[in-house]
Amino acid sequence: MAFVLLAPAGATRVIQAEIEHKDYLPGVPDTFASGAVLNTDKLEKRVEWFPVPDWMAGTFTKEGDMETFEKDFQTGAEKRENYWMENRVTLSFGHQRDALNTIWHAEVVPFRADGSRGRSRDQRYVIGMSCLKSSPESVVLKFHSVVVALDDHDRVRGSKQQEEIVSFFPGGGNNFIATTSSTKTFSESGQPLYQLDSHTKRLKTRGFFEEDFLSGIDLKRSLYDFLAGRNMQDRLVTAR
Repeated sequence: MAFVLLAPAGATRVIQAEIEHKDYLPGVPDTFASGAVLNTDKLEKRVEWFPVPDWMAGTFTKEGDMETFEKDFQTGAEKRENYWMENRVTLSFGHQRDALNTIWHAEVVPFRADGSRGRSRDQRYVIGMSCLKSSPESVVLKFHSVVVALDDHDRVRGSKQQEEIVSFFPGGGNNFIATTSSTKTFSESGQPLYQLDSHTKRLKTRGFFEEDFLSGIDLKRSLYDFLAGRNMQDRLVTAR
C-alpha cells in the first residue's frame, strides 16, 4: 500500500504508486464464479489503513456524475462527451487520529454495495482496495469489485469485475471536495470490456469524528498494530 505520512509542516513525505488501469485481471474468486452458490461467509475480512488530509475527513454526498469518456475494448470505439448521470452516494472518510494528529481511514474489505438493474438481483462486492497516493493536495484510491447476477436460488448466473481509480481534491471552500473517477470493467475471466471516466463534486454534510469500532473491529487496536508493525512508534497513541 502506498501513502503519504502527513506530518507537521516541513516533514511531509509523498509515496506514490503507479496510477493506471491494469490491462487484464485474474478470473474472479470461486465464490463469484458462474454456477457457484454465492456464499461470502468464508471471505476473510482485512483492514486497509491509509491517511487522509483534513479537508477529506468527514461525510460527503454527491448527487451524480458528469460522464466524459467511454471506451469499448471489444470494438475499439471511443466517445467523448459530457453526460450527467444521477447517482446519489454518501461517503465518509477518517476514523482515528495518531499521536501526530494525522487522520487515518480504515477500509474493511470485502464489503457489499448492492446495485439493481430491472428485475435482476445484482450484488456488488468490493474485494480489494489500495491507496495509490495520499498527500496534502490529493488522494488516489483504487478499488477492485465483483458484480454478480443471481438467480432465485442464490446461484451465480454471471459476474463481471470493475477496477475503479478515484482521485480526490479540495473542491473550493471548506464544504466541497472534487473527484475524478475512471472505472474499467472486465469479464469474469478478466478480459477488458469497457471503461467509463467521470467527475463530480461532493458536499460535506458532517465533519470528522473518531470511531472506535467498525464491522466488529477495534480500530484503536488495529491502527496501533498497523503503525507498530511499520516502525512508526512516534505515531502510536498509548493513552487517551
